[in-house]
Amino acid sequence: MHDERLQFPVRRVVIALESICDNVKALEIAAEMAARIRAELHGIFMEDVNLLSAARLPFVRQVKLQSIGAHGFEAADVESEFRALAAQARACLQSLASRAKVPWSFEIHRGDRSSLMSVTRRSDLLVVETASKPFARYMKLPTDWSDISLRSERACLLLSAPRDGRKGTLVVHDGTEDGERAIAAAIALDGAGGPLTIAAPPASIDDIESDRKLAVAGVEAQLHRIERFNSSELLRLIAGSKCDLAILPLSLAIKHGQELLAAPPCAILLVR
Repeated sequence: MHDERLQFPVRRVVIALESICDNVKALEIAAEMAARIRAELHGIFMEDVNLLSAARLPFVRQVKLQSIGAHGFEAADVESEFRALAAQARACLQSLASRAKVPWSFEIHRGDRSSLMSVTRRSDLLVVETASKPFARYMKLPTDWSDISLRSERACLLLSAPRDGRKGTLVVHDGTEDGERAIAAAIALDGAGGPLTIAAPPASIDDIESDRKLAVAGVEAQLHRIERFNSSELLRLIAGSKCDLAILPLSLAIKHGQELLAAPPCAILLVR
């Protein structure tokens, strides 16, 4: 683990803040991670350029479920809403960063989700939500962050709705350098506050058992042998582990994880 390529060097935890998502819980998770890895907490409030474009169309109307009929939908109203939400997000980020005792910064970015990659760095850990706020009180619409994360050059944490009874961290090591970095991420996060399980092929299990990096870091881990890597096996493994965080090599997710990322059973950290 002395090779820098196999470390988990994150200088900023960047949280994507969107008007359609529940940003408070995501901010709390991002602030906790920044504190664990001693990184800066950076918030980016995203002004959805597609929503602004729609508001400028003369025939677009807004329909509110709480009232009857259609209402005007003006770009000026959207701009005003964005400013108010950005101010709320900034105040929340400042409060959480102060509580976590980490440096913080904030910016506003106008564009779509893919464009966020142009204003983040490879040394960032990007935290995003995979579902929007509840729609009609019970239904959450998925976002396209899972697809974007597979094309990213930085580590991405995909948040899902929390589920009761899940605790701990699962690391999937596929025998590659990305798998080594996944273990490094778990060490940096100090198990994320729960038991740590490392799933790996038999040959890699032997290497992990003979490697002293976990002992040096003071991290205890349960080792689990895995023979096959495919989407169904990954789903079964993560569901059976009852973890609230799974750390996967990005290369493995690209090959087998599309079904998993579409509706993750827990938070997924993709490492490269």
